[in-house]
Amino acid sequence: MNSNPSETSCLDGSRRCVRKTVFFHLLKTGGMTFRGILRSIYGDAFHICGDPSIEAVTACLAAFDAIEFHALPWNGDFALMHRELVRQRRWDLLEGADVFAMLREPVDQVISLYFHTVRKKPYVEPAYAANNIPFPASLEDFIECPWHVNNQLAFLTGNYRFATRAALSRDDVTVAKSILLRLRVHVGLMEHYSDSLHVFETVTGRRISGRRVEIRNRNAGRPMLEDISAHVKARICEKSALDIELYEFARELFAKDLAACGPPPEYILSEA
Repeated sequence: MNSNPSETSCLDGSRRCVRKTVFFHLLKTGGMTFRGILRSIYGDAFHICGDPSIEAVTACLAAFDAIEFHALPWNGDFALMHRELVRQRRWDLLEGADVFAMLREPVDQVISLYFHTVRKKPYVEPAYAANNIPFPASLEDFIECPWHVNNQLAFLTGNYRFATRAALSRDDVTVAKSILLRLRVHVGLMEHYSDSLHVFETVTGRRISGRRVEIRNRNAGRPMLEDISAHVKARICEKSALDIELYEFARELFAKDLAACGPPPEYILSEA
């Protein structure tokens, strides 16, 4: 048996083949922190996919040991870099990879996304303009726009709704669940970040240096969740019902993963 679960014997027995690590980076789920971890471990063998075409994704998988799919500028707008994998159901390209995604409690995630959007206004406002969507004037305005809620579900199903204007349904939740199961995605939860890192280390056999983690891209100055009015949080719950259902499923997957990993070590999390 291999001492490092991220490695498997090659067919010719002459060298070791490194298992690929794939990270689906959802917005405001601690993804920038996880990206920093991947960079620290894989160095130049880590790559953020910048072209959603199947040809480009295939080339990335061949050239790098760890890759990330995120929402990035593309042809004058934004695009989800895994969208063609979803559209063409090319999950075969990820066979044998260790796949990870971080999710976050949906109410907190929506609130964090709003304050992130305001902070990054010069960067994201052109996407609003390109798709004829008014930039939100307030948190209340933000959550009333259907393209801002259930965004974790939209991401996993490869649906950039600023452009598609697609309405989501429980059928999409079923699709997202099937993707998580089909790819055997190791789902981490932002609310249990250290335990999520323990799952990552156990699955890949990789070690975070000193188990020290720099927290990145935190929304400085955003109000605490308890400072948001109960009415606003209830409205987010109402409009995020699909994300909440997905999150509860993710919690089940996370609990099973964590139970199989043994006692977690202590991680030191600090501001970058």
